[in-house]
Amino acid sequence: IQNDDVTCSQYASLSVGAPAATLAAGQTLVLCHASAGSGIINACDIQNSTVINHSGDDRYLLIKDVNGDGSFTDADDTIVDAFGQRDLRSDFAKDTTESRCDFTPQDGTAHNAALFTSSAKDTFTGLGVAPTEGCP
Repeated sequence: IQNDDVTCSQYASLSVGAPAATLAAGQTLVLCHASAGSGIINACDIQNSTVINHSGDDRYLLIKDVNGDGSFTDADDTIVDAFGQRDLRSDFAKDTTESRCDFTPQDGTAHNAALFTSSAKDTFTGLGVAPTEGCP
């Protein structure tokens, strides 16, 4: 959900060589913008310059496309997890690197900063490595 939008306007399929992407325990999937620096590109599994275009106020929803139409609607599909509050534009992640440390799924109705650790902007340490649950 980009900038002033309050609904999903851009979508990316997470299927990698299979009809549906299923990650095993400890496996990661890294999406990146095609013009990202080498520190990101080297760990990237899927390049997508339409959806992955973060400016600090963009929100992301991980959805299950229940009806298979390639888009998201509340009535037909399921939010599996979220980063950011889907209906609020704020600079909650501007100039920081956010790493998930609490794996409690979110539905996008609010952003819970306590589920993440913040690092300096452009910190790529651990990118592509499965996180360990437990926040400091």
